[in-house]
Amino acid sequence: MLSKALPRPAAEISFIPFGDGGTLFYPGIQRLWALNHLATYIWLHLDENVSKATLVTELAEKFSINPKVIEHDLTQILDHFKHEGLLEGLHPTQPDTTKEIDFLLSNGEPLNHQKYSEAEYICLIEVNGFSCQIYFPDKILLSKFKRLYHYFIIDDYENIKQKIFIVSSELKNDRFDIYLNEQCVHKNISVSQIDSIIHFIFFFHCTKYLSTKGKIMFHAAALQKGGKTIVLPANSGSGKSTLAVALSACGWRCFTDELAVFDLEDLSLTPLPIPMRIRRGSFTPLLPFYPNIPEMPIFQDLYENQIRWIILPKEQLGEKTTSAQVTSLIFPFYNEKVTTELVPLDKSIALERLTITGSSEREMTLDDAKAMVRLVEQTPCYELTFSDLQEAITAIESI
Repeated sequence: MLSKALPRPAAEISFIPFGDGGTLFYPGIQRLWALNHLATYIWLHLDENVSKATLVTELAEKFSINPKVIEHDLTQILDHFKHEGLLEGLHPTQPDTTKEIDFLLSNGEPLNHQKYSEAEYICLIEVNGFSCQIYFPDKILLSKFKRLYHYFIIDDYENIKQKIFIVSSELKNDRFDIYLNEQCVHKNISVSQIDSIIHFIFFFHCTKYLSTKGKIMFHAAALQKGGKTIVLPANSGSGKSTLAVALSACGWRCFTDELAVFDLEDLSLTPLPIPMRIRRGSFTPLLPFYPNIPEMPIFQDLYENQIRWIILPKEQLGEKTTSAQVTSLIFPFYNEKVTTELVPLDKSIALERLTITGSSEREMTLDDAKAMVRLVEQTPCYELTFSDLQEAITAIESI
């Protein structure tokens, strides 16, 4: 059996050096495969038309390991390559790491301009060249929105990319219809849901725009204090946003609590301080940091979960004209039963976790993969498990 030739790798796969091993990239698949030194050595020999027996002999001599052990490891690694669809004739499957949000329920109904005046209550917001003009039915809704989105509001812009109309519903009192670029996308929305819907519509399209402009994005919080700029990549339920909100109350300048935007070339981080939403489960843990939480109004998100908005003043947010280089990648995980602990994280695991949080609204490219490898290689990586917010903050500030 060892006399058989080694299988060949899938032709579409690119190899990227990473640490003392490497990383594999397959076009169109939203993940990377990190290889240790041994797996890398094996991978790079798959194209050389050598037999398994020859490779076992080479590996045993190179690593000074018993050939029987090497034979066992080689079999396991080749089986793993096969299982992952990385060999010739196979195709890797897309991991189920994304959660689709079906909030653009367009029914094709156009906006009736005769029943809606565009003239009076208008707000313009902009992020890195992506602008949106929003039309409100009354002054009160406009004023509330301006208070929440103060960071993004501008006075004028020449090339409007998007228009959102909020129209009083004809079917129910105190209900509203939402139009995107004059096509209805939501009907009979309560006033408490308006801000959440605008939030998702605008930033969904904003991320699609940024992904075409040399940006790579991750579902992550990012904050800065003194000479430290930390990024907290994590998916929903990790405690990431709650921790970011608490850090903001402790002198950390918030770049974002939702979407970390990096430049592909120099890996600089651009501020995108999306309004901070906290869910019901975070109300009590955040009381020591925001004693007035019980007085804040309660809103609803798209799924009618109760939320509150934390509105930070501009001096606590990243300045629009600045960018920063990340000094630490910290992967947080909240569990009420654990002791708070911050420990260095293996780079291969960090790369895998970072890839899972990727949020670009396009297929991952080879340039994206190379940028992620560079980011992980040059940045200290940590895992933070915590059950207490103040302990977590103390751990972060001890780095």
